[in-house]
Amino acid sequence: MEPTPQMQRAPAPRLDARPFVEVQDNETTIRIRQLLDGGTPRGVWAPLDLETVRDHVRGIRATLDPREVERPLRDAVLEYQQGKATLSILDADGTGEPMTFTRQALNQLASRVLPGRGLTFVDGLRALGTTGSKMAEINWALFMAGQRDPALLRTIQVPGQPVRSVRAVLSQRYAIVDDVDVLDAFLEHPVARELPVLDVRVTEDGMRMRLGLRVDESSVPGDIVGRPIPMVEVFNSEVGISAVSVTVGTYTLRCSNGMGGWGGDSAAWRWVHQGGSHGSERIQGGLGDALESARATAAGIQEAFRQAAQTAIEGVDVAGLLR
Repeated sequence: MEPTPQMQRAPAPRLDARPFVEVQDNETTIRIRQLLDGGTPRGVWAPLDLETVRDHVRGIRATLDPREVERPLRDAVLEYQQGKATLSILDADGTGEPMTFTRQALNQLASRVLPGRGLTFVDGLRALGTTGSKMAEINWALFMAGQRDPALLRTIQVPGQPVRSVRAVLSQRYAIVDDVDVLDAFLEHPVARELPVLDVRVTEDGMRMRLGLRVDESSVPGDIVGRPIPMVEVFNSEVGISAVSVTVGTYTLRCSNGMGGWGGDSAAWRWVHQGGSHGSERIQGGLGDALESARATAAGIQEAFRQAAQTAIEGVDVAGLLR
């Protein structure tokens, strides 16, 4: 599609990599800021292509060097070092390299190990100074000693940080389907791989991506308030916050501040990260069904079928409408 006079073609799509980490002295955890933010700016037609997005996400993955550790939490020690909560997985000699936490990972550990509101309690102890921090460490040790079942720890090496960081504390039953796996599944589909990426955002919590279903004026940003936009919206989280989800349909922006909603023609698929390696295969296989629905919507098959059903009683050639 050629840009209209109201739409100036941008020299390049917007795709920004953000600083990886923000360390605040008053927090016991590290905070990873937005990793990737891209899309087509308002008023121009400059979408990203899916392969470019996948390559950037793959580059982020390579930089963070993700690794998984599966060990019972009774084999670990939580300590406060220079104000930060750290976790060491002990070797046979009783030593281990300390790892810092993201806030999500520390919350997950507390939910798994401590009683209700336990994290608030140990944070209160830690605030009492050196003695309070030791008391907090004792509380962690007492509850972690009873954790005999292995947990899945997802760790990364954040650039600029001296040690690795725990980004998620999950069950062994967690099915690993990372952002790059979702993007690879889309790229393997002959129609999905050609869809324009209107918006993509990757944070420490997950990925959200929106793809235009039809490359026509209704897919182009600009004055789109109140105008239905046919699209696919994809969510995924690598840290256990949300399931893999794909929504296909028309999205209408209600006002310019970003509030909007899906129309009655939308359909949603959702796969929980469960089932270990078999669950991972099931999720990636299920993406194909969602993409086939996107393909049908993009081709206008659903609309043609509705028209055919409406006029069939008048003797209209239904097959002709679908050709």
